[in-house]
Amino acid sequence: MNVNTAIKNLSSAGESLDVLVLTGERDHCNMDSLPLRFGEHFDEDTVVKVSNQTSHEVQYNERTRQDRHKISCDLEIKGKTYAGVTAVISDTLTNGYPVLITVWRNDSSTELGLSDLLKRLRIRGQVTPQILMDLNPSYDDGLLKTRDDLVIALRYHDEISRQQVEAALNESVEQLTIENRAKDELIAQMKAEREAMENEKAAAARESGESKIAYPSEVKILKQVLVNQQYRNSPIPHTILVFEDGSTKQMKVSTWDPNDAVTQKAQTLIGQPVITTCWDPVYEPGKWSRMGYFKNIYLASSVDESAVST
Repeated sequence: MNVNTAIKNLSSAGESLDVLVLTGERDHCNMDSLPLRFGEHFDEDTVVKVSNQTSHEVQYNERTRQDRHKISCDLEIKGKTYAGVTAVISDTLTNGYPVLITVWRNDSSTELGLSDLLKRLRIRGQVTPQILMDLNPSYDDGLLKTRDDLVIALRYHDEISRQQVEAALNESVEQLTIENRAKDELIAQMKAEREAMENEKAAAARESGESKIAYPSEVKILKQVLVNQQYRNSPIPHTILVFEDGSTKQMKVSTWDPNDAVTQKAQTLIGQPVITTCWDPVYEPGKWSRMGYFKNIYLASSVDESAVST
C-alpha cells in the first residue's frame, strides 16, 4: 500500500482508510489523545477508519527520519464518526496498516500545547488513560482547550501532585518556546537556501559557451563528508558525500570548490535531509549528474511551503 496515494483518494466520496491504533505504555495516541479527546482507550491494537480528507500535508519527522501525513478528515471509532478532526498518520505500515500517531479535534495551536503537556505528564506517571477519560466530558463541552485548562482540571484529582503538574507545564512551555524559535530560524534558512538555488539555476543558464541546467537531486539524508579523496585514480582531490542509503556523490574540488565553501557547508549538514545540484548541458541532460557528480548542496526540509514562500 502506498499511504500517500491512499490518503489522497480519501477526498473521493465513500472512500475510507483503515489505520491502526497501537497499544503500549509509550504510545501517545492510545494513552493520551484518544482518552481525553474521544473518551476511548484500547487494551489491544485496534483498527479505526479515516475518511473525507479535506487537507493533506506531508511532514518529515527529524527524529524518526520518516515522512508522516497530517490530514483534516473524519474519524470513525466503534461506529461513531467524528467530523473535521486532525490526524497524523505514519507513512509506513505496521501489521499491514498505517499507524494513527495522534489525533485532535479543535484548534491546532492550542491542541499542540495540550498534547505536549499530556505527554510529559504521562512520562512522569502523573496521568492515566482513566483520568483522561474522566475529563473527556469537559473536553467535549469546550471547557478544556488549553494547557492551563488541563492543569486546573487535574488539580481536582487528589492522586495528582500539583508540583509535578506545574513542573511538567513549565517544561512544556519552555520546550515549545524553543521549538517555535527553531522553526522561525529554519524557515529563514530555507528561504535563503531556495534563493541560493534559484541564483545557481540562473548562473548555470548564463554559463558562457554552453548553457547548462542546475539539475537538483532527490532528497537524501547526508551521513558523511569525505575530504581530499581520490576518485577513479585521479590525483586531483575530491570531496565525496556519503548518504544514509549507501549512495555517494563526488566533486572535483579544484574546479567547483576552490575556496572549500561547499565542502564546509556540507559538513554542517551531516545528519540532515539535503538536495545536491549538478550542472548538466542543456542538450545532454544527465551527462554529469548520472555519474554522481555534484556542484552544490542545500538543506531540504518539510517546513510548510506556505510559510517558506511568504
